[in-house]
Amino acid sequence: MLFFHKKNPPARPAGLNWYWTLTVDGMPAADFDWPDLLRGLDRLRPDRDSYVALERMDPNDPREAGFLQCTATPEGRYLLECGYPGPEGPVLRQREVSSPEAVRAAFETVYRQKGTDFPGFSDLSDALGQD
Repeated sequence: MLFFHKKNPPARPAGLNWYWTLTVDGMPAADFDWPDLLRGLDRLRPDRDSYVALERMDPNDPREAGFLQCTATPEGRYLLECGYPGPEGPVLRQREVSSPEAVRAAFETVYRQKGTDFPGFSDLSDALGQD
């Protein structure tokens, strides 16, 4: 499952022509780097307005998009969610992890475009409904 990669990537570096957005606590930024993302993750707190989301969209086909988002729970754990278009409609997957290192690893995988096949995610797609 490589929802951040196109099936037939162009010859130039993957993601170069895609729109990337980092949102931290509701504040989006299109101009960011890895340290900005790490600072956002370090600021996560158990508050409904505290989250970090990394989103990517193909400007030529808005249906080719995906996101990875994280929130902190009151119990000190982290909830990772990812969404992307699937062949039968939108896909939403979720996983709870206990360490900030696991969160950073998931975000680094997406940020560095190394793939996104994360084990242990539960499929919540049925909760989305279909149009």
